[in-house]
Amino acid sequence: MSKIHPALAKVFRDFKYEEFAFLESLSESDQEKLAKLIDRRLEEESSGIYSTLSFVSNILPKFVKVRIAQEMLGPKITAKMTSYVSTKQAVEMANALKPDFLAEVAIYLRPEEAAEVMSQTRDSVLLAVTHKLIEQGQFQTIASLAEHLPSPKLISLTRQLNHPEAIVQISNEMTNREKLVEIAVAMDDTFLRKLVDAIHYYQYYELAAMVGSKMPIERQVRLLRQMDASVAAKLAAHYEPELIGQILEHLNDEEAINIAMEMNPDTLAHLFNYLSADIINRILPYLSIEKIKQSKDFVNKMKIEKHWQEFTEQAQKILSELFPNLG
Repeated sequence: MSKIHPALAKVFRDFKYEEFAFLESLSESDQEKLAKLIDRRLEEESSGIYSTLSFVSNILPKFVKVRIAQEMLGPKITAKMTSYVSTKQAVEMANALKPDFLAEVAIYLRPEEAAEVMSQTRDSVLLAVTHKLIEQGQFQTIASLAEHLPSPKLISLTRQLNHPEAIVQISNEMTNREKLVEIAVAMDDTFLRKLVDAIHYYQYYELAAMVGSKMPIERQVRLLRQMDASVAAKLAAHYEPELIGQILEHLNDEEAINIAMEMNPDTLAHLFNYLSADIINRILPYLSIEKIKQSKDFVNKMKIEKHWQEFTEQAQKILSELFPNLG
């Protein structure tokens, strides 16, 4: 993700990045304030022009307005004029504009303005514009728009897109994590399984863990069973150890063992203290002694001592080798 705030990047969209990269030194909040100041100043200087244009456009037939916007004004001026017309007029125009032109207009609109208009356009228009923005790699623009769209509209758009790779990249740019969870929960398991493949491709495991951990345990288990053990282990590295322990409790021996064998020593070490004696009995004999040794410094020895009688003879033997004074 860019170090430049999206609002500021939009202000300098027509400049080369290196020309305004020095603004990275500002804090995120200062960048946002600067963007608002510049935007306000530009609006003050040009408000007379845009209000005049919008007044003229109000008395023209729609087909004439559409042609003027696309062939004469261009996307930037058309976007500015949105602030000077009613939402109803803006929606009518949006429905009539070509998707590729409307996508360019959306880039210049404030996210809340874009959402107000696009949420009331035909579904086919919103879908076409989103596809155009994806083709241009405008994932930040789509993410900003998505965060202001009503949830039912966004859920519908997500299902219609059927583009897991793009959805994952858009999600990674979103800051409203609660909305991400809401959308993910609304999707069926087949759709989420495709998203997991895309997440694995882009290595966005932290994002997946954040969303996944908010789902019911039963659903997480269902999805986990459809994953390769190595992918599940990488996801586990970003989960809270206590939650991973609860999930492993719901898996059969083979499933739990396969995932544990793929975990790195750090993940396994932090997880060990949250596992029940039953789970430890099931997976410990199958782990490499080297991996167990790398994890032992993080193990709560008092817990091992407390539950010693619950361990199988085989597990006790392995634990005794690691901690000679136990048992």
